[in-house]
Amino acid sequence: MAFIGTGTTYTATTIPAGTFTFTVANSSGCISPASESFVIREQPPTPTAPSTGAVSPPTCLLATGSVVLNGLPSTGTWTVTRYPGTIITRGTGSSTTVSGIAPGTYNFTVTNQYECVSLPSSNVVIPARPPIPSPPVVGTITQPTFTVSSGKVELSGLPSTGTWILARLPDPDQVIIEGSGASYTVTGLAGGLYTFTVRNSYGCTSEESDEVIISTPGKPDLIVTDPPPVCSPATVDLTAPMITNGSTTGLIYTYWTDPEATIGYSTPASASAGTYYIKGTTVTGFFSIGPVTATIEQMPVPNAGPDQVLEYVFGTKMGAQLGHNYETGKWSLISGTGEFFDATYSKTSINKLSLDKNKFLSIL
Repeated sequence: MAFIGTGTTYTATTIPAGTFTFTVANSSGCISPASESFVIREQPPTPTAPSTGAVSPPTCLLATGSVVLNGLPSTGTWTVTRYPGTIITRGTGSSTTVSGIAPGTYNFTVTNQYECVSLPSSNVVIPARPPIPSPPVVGTITQPTFTVSSGKVELSGLPSTGTWILARLPDPDQVIIEGSGASYTVTGLAGGLYTFTVRNSYGCTSEESDEVIISTPGKPDLIVTDPPPVCSPATVDLTAPMITNGSTTGLIYTYWTDPEATIGYSTPASASAGTYYIKGTTVTGFFSIGPVTATIEQMPVPNAGPDQVLEYVFGTKMGAQLGHNYETGKWSLISGTGEFFDATYSKTSINKLSLDKNKFLSIL
C-alpha cells in the first residue's frame, strides 16, 4: 500500500488490521530504511439491535408496563438506552426486562463494553392503562316501612359503556349484581350497613362507595351503659360512644330529662349529676328510650376524728370519719410513734404510742 504526498508529516488512513512498517521514497527515487513496526487492532464488535420480546401492558393495579429485550451482548457489561427520554439501564447477560414504562411508543439501543452503539430496536408499544371506574355514587335511600320489610338504594356513576358487576359489602358471600348503564337501583336490602364496588368490562374494580344504612323495621335495640363516676367539678359526657355501644347501627340519639322524652336536655356533653333518658331513633322513625345515670362524686373532706388524751395508755382505736361509703383513706405518722394494725382502715387499732404528743395524718 503506497501513499503519495508532500510535506514533513502525513496521516495514513484505511489501514487494515495487522502489523506494519513504513518506508519513504523521495523524488530522487531513494528509499529510507523501514520504520518501527506498529499494530492496527481489529475493529471492536458493534452490537446488533436489541430484539423485543414479551410486552407486559399496564394493569388495573399498575400504571406502567414492561418489555423483555433479547440479543444483548452476552459478555461484558452493556448499557441499554430508551428513546424518547434517554432513560438508561445497565447490566449484563443476553436479555433483560425493562419495567416502569409509561404508555407510549419506544425504541432501544445497546452500547457494549467497547462503547459501540447498536442500531435502534423495532418499535415497542406500551398500551394505555385500562380505565379504573369511580366508586358508585349513593343516591336516594328508601328505608323499610310497616308494609315493605326491605330497603333500596339508587346508585349512579356506574360505567356508561360495557357491562359491569356490582359487589355488595360486607355480605359474607358478597352479593353480585351484573348489569349495564350508568345507574342502578339495588333492592331487597335488609337492615344493616352496606358499601358497594363496581368492576368494569376491563376487570378493574373501584374503591368502595359511601356507606348505606338501612334500618331494621320495628323498635331498635338500644343498649345504654352508665358512664363511670367523675369527681366534682367535672361533668359527664352522655354522648360518648361507649354509652350506647352495641345498639342498632345508624341510630340518631337525642337526650331528655323525662322517661317519655318530652322535655329535651340541652347539654348532654357536659351533664350534671342525675338520671337522664337517651332516645335512639332509626331513619324511619322507630325508636327506643333508655335511662342513663350521671354520677358526680364530691371531693372528700378529711376528718381524722377528735383528739384523744390517754393516761399511761400506749394503744387505742383511731376514729376517722368517712363522708361516703365509696371513700377510702390511709393513716400516716407525723410525729411521735405508733404502729397501725391496718393503715388503710379508718378505725384501725394502733399501739406502741410514746409519751407526750403523737400526731397522725388521715389522707382520703
